[in-house]
Amino acid sequence: MDQTKAQFKQQSEENSFYSLLNFHQSKTNQTVYKGSVGFDAFKALSEQFDISYNDFCFSFARRKIQEDPTELPSFAYDFLSRIIEERSPLNEGTGRELVIYYFGLSENKNELFKGLFDASIIDDDKSRIEAIGDTLIRQMKPDDRVKLIGEIYNNFYHDHGHILGHYFRNLYYTLQLADSTGKNDSYANILRAQLSRYELNLLFYNALSKYGSTKFNALLVKYNILNGLYNWDVCYKPEPDDLKKDLALLYCSNC
Repeated sequence: MDQTKAQFKQQSEENSFYSLLNFHQSKTNQTVYKGSVGFDAFKALSEQFDISYNDFCFSFARRKIQEDPTELPSFAYDFLSRIIEERSPLNEGTGRELVIYYFGLSENKNELFKGLFDASIIDDDKSRIEAIGDTLIRQMKPDDRVKLIGEIYNNFYHDHGHILGHYFRNLYYTLQLADSTGKNDSYANILRAQLSRYELNLLFYNALSKYGSTKFNALLVKYNILNGLYNWDVCYKPEPDDLKKDLALLYCSNC
């Protein structure tokens, strides 16, 4: 009798898991974003987040250049000093010295910046300023960096949560059910195998944000769901060791 009950329980758990997994896969396949469907939609969403990240990098670098130009990456001084020499008669010195001098000319830092880069900023200049912001972020301490990425994602989710919200809820329910069964590790591995690289990427950002619940993140850690995250898919292109440090913060927060 006990064996029969155990077999019935196992079969019931298996049916429930695969039913929920199939439902999740169906929702994934039906996800649409800018004309892309299914896994391609998650790739497009991941690329859209990269755009949001680059926009933030530009604003972040601009603020840093205007308010504290003394601690910029070395290549920033080469770029900015050349621009100052080309576009402003108000220059003195070279390199870092010139950049600090120029942004100390007035209290109106915004106007000083606009004197170099107007509203019709060319793509090459914009990319270089974005690179300054990106470098500053990659040079941050891991805990500061992941907090910042989470904040960028919070804004991203505000515009795209109607697409991503149900997806992450379904994923959480499926993983939660797997965790409650006697074959939790096996089911979690099956679920993880269904996730594309771009889903993992968005899942990483979600886990760092205010939308990543403690319970959900704990399950991601327990079953190593983010193990397949590819560092070059992540918006700030971390080196593998840096990505491990950032992931470790997620793990430690859910120990």
